[in-house]
Amino acid sequence: MSTQPVRPRQATLSAWMIMVGSVFVVLSAFERVSGLTSLETRESVEDFLAVPPGDGLGLGTAEVIDALRVLTMTAAACAAASAVLGYHVLQRSRSARLVLSVLAVPLFLTGMAVGGFVSAVVAAAVVVLWMQPTRSWFDGTEPPARPERARPGGDRSSGSSRSSGSSDPSARWVEAPGSTTPPAAEDRPAGGASEPRAWQGFGTPAGGRPEAAGHAAQSRSRAPSPAAYSSAGSGARPSSLVWACALTWAGTGLAAIGMGMVVLVVLVAPDFVLDQLRRNPQLGDRDLSASTLREAVVAAGVLVVVWSVVAAVLAGLAWRGAGWARLTLVVSAAAAAALCLVSVLSGNVIVLVPLGICVATLVLLARPDARAFAARR
Repeated sequence: MSTQPVRPRQATLSAWMIMVGSVFVVLSAFERVSGLTSLETRESVEDFLAVPPGDGLGLGTAEVIDALRVLTMTAAACAAASAVLGYHVLQRSRSARLVLSVLAVPLFLTGMAVGGFVSAVVAAAVVVLWMQPTRSWFDGTEPPARPERARPGGDRSSGSSRSSGSSDPSARWVEAPGSTTPPAAEDRPAGGASEPRAWQGFGTPAGGRPEAAGHAAQSRSRAPSPAAYSSAGSGARPSSLVWACALTWAGTGLAAIGMGMVVLVVLVAPDFVLDQLRRNPQLGDRDLSASTLREAVVAAGVLVVVWSVVAAVLAGLAWRGAGWARLTLVVSAAAAAALCLVSVLSGNVIVLVPLGICVATLVLLARPDARAFAARR
């Protein structure tokens, strides 16, 4: 009898996406290489080098074409290797998954020379190989079972079946006020449900009947306790925390990439950026030099990138249930939202998107289920 774990659908889908996507990258790379010597490609490269920021690169047309040829061939080589390794992933090869993870980075970067979309899909499929339940399948173990969530109405059927199996007669009667002996069998509550004793002054209304006290005790025994809600789903990660972490990672990635592009443009073509800034009425009368602009943009870029990396790490720790990381991430999102709001009020409407991401992250992290998950952890 075989004890090998069953391959999950996520692993099969990811492996086929890697193989098919890699084949498309190889075909696109050969098509791109064959078209690099065409007149249309040469004209497009010359047009790029004639205007900023291309004119500040200091490269010729032949050098740019050679660079594109190297990037395209590198993407084709990485894609060909990924296609072969994708087949070995179906055979549960852990070394193939590891090599694919290494190749995913250069494939994603050099794939920009052949379009970029298909190479990004292949890289995303490689990331799925490290997530559950595929990760447990590679380890040869069963994925951890997801805990059941508590039902709002409680599990009445199981409670009644357990209480009906009680054989102690003294546990099924309710003591009347002033009585010291249990009632007769015909006076006891029907149904045989196990109920706690209701003493006078505690659970039994003054002057009330024993039957009313019995019904009240029965209602209390059937009502779901607060411990049921805290114990059930103690390991389940709430959807609010999942969305908050996803928004944080997406926002920090966009911020780091966007700021990196701004720094690159300033370093390559500072004069072009200065001309654009001088057209602004608020900055036109200020004496800005290229060195001052370069230093300010580089300092801001380093600050944004470091902040983005720290926020992404905090989101990962909050994902694992660290309460201090969730609180720190709340402070970071609040500070980022304040800066974005100031920028929007200054007239920069592009910052509305990161502002919405920050506000949504704050709201999701402040939800009770996200706080309870961190408290349980």
